[in-house]
Amino acid sequence: MGVFLMKREDFDEDDIQGMLIAYLDEQMEPADRNEFEKLLDAHEDLRADLELYRKTSVNIENLFELES
Repeated sequence: MGVFLMKREDFDEDDIQGMLIAYLDEQMEPADRNEFEKLLDAHEDLRADLELYRKTSVNIENLFELES
């Protein structure tokens, strides 16, 4: 993919959110994942969004486990 060599400003908010979800779901190629991690390192707010998605994902998984 290689798109992560761009600056954050090159992406709209929907693209950023999609990349956060792909990262969390381990749907990125290793090279893209490494580049995205550089973007995360540079932007504290993206790391905060990632943590929010991570917590939400765990909560949803727990909810489905309770219903089983």
